[in-house]
Amino acid sequence: MAFPSCAHSQVDEDEAREDTEEPAHGGEAGQEGEWFLILQFLGYVTVFIGLLNLLPLPPFDGGHLALIAIEKVRGRPVDFRRVVPISVAVLAFFAIFVGATMILDIAEPITRSP
Repeated sequence: MAFPSCAHSQVDEDEAREDTEEPAHGGEAGQEGEWFLILQFLGYVTVFIGLLNLLPLPPFDGGHLALIAIEKVRGRPVDFRRVVPISVAVLAFFAIFVGATMILDIAEPITRSP
């Protein structure tokens, strides 16, 4: 049994490296023309926003549905002087969360490990 030469092993390593490459992400997908990945990502974002909007918290549509259900059960309108502070607190939480995420993404970006 003969051992492969160095030239053949280098070619084999290059072929193996090409076979194990991960799919493109983010800007790499656009550069490589993989528009399906970009559309798939946008679909995920759209579904996430839709599900987030259904949360039963006052600033979201789910919160409006919850207030309508509460009014139907109680038989009288909801006092919006009590609802507005909850809405402000929820919006403040999400604003802080988004701001902190942006700052951390810029200061300490997540990198893919090899």
